[in-house]
Amino acid sequence: MDTDKIKCLAAISVLMLCSLENAHATERDASLINSFQVLCTLEAPVFEKIEQKAMAMKLPVRRDIGQSKESGPFAHSKSWLVTLTTGPHELTAAEANGPHGYVKSCGISAPDANGESFKSELVSVMKLGRPSSENISKDGIMRATEWKDAFGAGTSLQLVDATPKNKSGARP
Repeated sequence: MDTDKIKCLAAISVLMLCSLENAHATERDASLINSFQVLCTLEAPVFEKIEQKAMAMKLPVRRDIGQSKESGPFAHSKSWLVTLTTGPHELTAAEANGPHGYVKSCGISAPDANGESFKSELVSVMKLGRPSSENISKDGIMRATEWKDAFGAGTSLQLVDATPKNKSGARP
């Protein structure tokens, strides 16, 4: 990969599964997808712009790990708590620079989303089609689904959930 090429990574991390009984879209699914679209997909993910958006919305910071640099290798991730009428979720902005190039991302995570219904609604609303890949962790707890070039060449949309084991919460 050309180290000057910028890779955009839009990641949704749905980290908890409460029930598989209702595979139809819920109000929660719709509000999370809408939040992701508004916060992460209206423009390319730029760490500073996401941070400015969060500050303008007066979102409380949850985590701030690492530090951005003008040059050289680095990794920086920052997240904020977003409170919706359907429940809270976390907005995360990240960027990293290393031997394979510069990567930037914007994503959300929610502790209570139903992986199956969320995925179904996400595919429908964002017109995603078939995923490029879908993998289940060796321990069977996590599922990672990826749509390459979802927002244009060199981009990726990832959905990570705990659907395979129908368990609440992601485990390391």
